[in-house]
Amino acid sequence: TAVARRLRRPGRMSGPMIDSVVHYLHEAGIPFRLTSYPAPEPEPRVAYRPIPTAQLVETHVVLVDGQPALACTLCGDYASLAALSTETGGVVEESDAEDLSGEYHGASGPIPPLGGLVGVPLFVDSRVAELTNVAFRAFGPNDYLEISYDDLALVEHPRIASFGEAGALPPHQP
Repeated sequence: TAVARRLRRPGRMSGPMIDSVVHYLHEAGIPFRLTSYPAPEPEPRVAYRPIPTAQLVETHVVLVDGQPALACTLCGDYASLAALSTETGGVVEESDAEDLSGEYHGASGPIPPLGGLVGVPLFVDSRVAELTNVAFRAFGPNDYLEISYDDLALVEHPRIASFGEAGALPPHQP
């Protein structure tokens, strides 16, 4: 089928990876909604309608005292390393999927906020913890999962802290 051919293309690792996310959530008994926008051509990029019932979040890989961890913020925010350092009492550094282990070592695409799946602790920004539903991409640009934040917290037991920052506003343009 066309889907099977798309998943077999070199450099397209999201297929098997998304399967692991679905299996992980099924095993945990967590209800979720998977929305996929298959795009057979890499260009032109197509804008997809955001999931109207959830807030999009993103995950950052960090090192806490040399050990990998995930930090979940609102989409577009970045994880303040200084705030996470204060929260953990350790040294926090920016990282990437190269520091993850097993099949997730060097994974391409967005990492889902599922520390239990990846085998690392999860930190969640306090603004994310206030949401009813969250949506996130998992290992690819076109696959979105939506779950309630309460279910995410139930399975992940994240550490909640205020570390998400939107950054500075751009300079005023006359």
